[in-house]
Amino acid sequence: MDINLSSKKGATFSSGYQSGAQNRKLSFTFTEVILLLIMIGLFYWYMVSPKQAVLAEKKAQIAKLVDDKSKIDGEINGLKDSLKVLSGNKTEITEMDEALPMDSRTTKLQMLINDLAAKAGVSLESSGFDEDPKKVYASDKEAIKEPFSQARSLKVIHGSVSVLGKFDQIQLFLNKIENSARILKITSMELQAQKDNVMSLVLDLEAYSYE
Repeated sequence: MDINLSSKKGATFSSGYQSGAQNRKLSFTFTEVILLLIMIGLFYWYMVSPKQAVLAEKKAQIAKLVDDKSKIDGEINGLKDSLKVLSGNKTEITEMDEALPMDSRTTKLQMLINDLAAKAGVSLESSGFDEDPKKVYASDKEAIKEPFSQARSLKVIHGSVSVLGKFDQIQLFLNKIENSARILKITSMELQAQKDNVMSLVLDLEAYSYE
């Protein structure tokens, strides 16, 4: 009986030892799990989270680029429509440029008055228009390259013209000025009779440019 009891005690002792070893093994495994969770958390915090932030930023940038592209496409389509309209109205555009040019050079006005006087048959005694010495078009490369991008305003060009001719010629000359392709406004007029049915006409004029 003692031997059996002793054997049972031994068995009991052996069972207790195995239980302690299992507890230590379970405790060690639990510690590993904790460390693993900590490592996963650190990995997510230092590696995954920043990349997610960068990814979110890139997605936002892509969305903005897509939106900008959509706006640009809309503007391009609008420009294409405008070009189609302009292409179909070249005659009107040419007439507008002639009526209101984008420079105030007086040589064009001098040539126009000479032409109108010749067509009316009057003798051009004198003509003169304001000069703008501040404008040097030949050296203004940006204005020449992109004429429509410059800030512009309406400019008034003052001038005077003196002619000689018979009454019907004077009348024709006035009619040609009033119906000229270039906008010309008569601000004052002085008409005097000369010898041999010849009349003298002096005009003060205004022309316009958009520059």
